[in-house]
Amino acid sequence: MISFFSNWFKTDTEIKRDDYLELYRRLQNSKSELDRRITEAENDYSSYLSSMPFLSIQKLPSKEFYQAKESLEAKASQYIQREKNKRSDLTIAENRAYNRYLHYKNLAIREAEKNK
Repeated sequence: MISFFSNWFKTDTEIKRDDYLELYRRLQNSKSELDRRITEAENDYSSYLSSMPFLSIQKLPSKEFYQAKESLEAKASQYIQREKNKRSDLTIAENRAYNRYLHYKNLAIREAEKNK
């Protein structure tokens, strides 16, 4: 309801400007949250790697363990890389949203000057 009244006296350009600013801020928050998750995943992965016991690869149970370990490490690395790729996509989207915000901000200023 507040949003309806706050937009009541705004032009379409001002509404779009505010929407793009809100989108930009949300994307910033999403990127910060993703950064936190990536750091946490990298720390967990590093901790996992440093806590591995030494087992002779010649013994039967350790062969299976190392195969499973290599598979798990590959999956973890792929996950971390996918998350980093998502961060790149978020950065691109964030920059585009900010550029659109600036476009509509300047357009709103020109419209206001024209209507004076």
